[in-house]
Amino acid sequence: MIAHTRLQTMLLVDAVEERVGAPVDAWPTSILKILLAFDPHMPFAQDLFTKLIAFMFGNHVPLPMACLFFSACSFLPPHLLTPRFSYLYNDWSLFPSNTTRFPYYDMYKKVWKNTDGTA
Repeated sequence: MIAHTRLQTMLLVDAVEERVGAPVDAWPTSILKILLAFDPHMPFAQDLFTKLIAFMFGNHVPLPMACLFFSACSFLPPHLLTPRFSYLYNDWSLFPSNTTRFPYYDMYKKVWKNTDGTA
């Protein structure tokens, strides 16, 4: 498990906020709940995890940064998170029209969009 110092965590928060275009406290409550209270054994954990990944992907957070940020917030080790993040990021970016689209909230435009670019 990667141990982050407080300074590293705060720098990571700042970097993710810059990419998303809004401070964490302006993010949808549903995303914050996933970030701070995610349990892989909870009901619908995979759907919630996918919702968070779609939010990060759609708001242009780079894959490594998204994995580290979620790891720091959830206290889950990155090696358990990276495969799912990588799979969805690659699937949505390489084959947007051939995959299952997933809704996310676009923080720049303040609208709901899908990972395939449709509204």
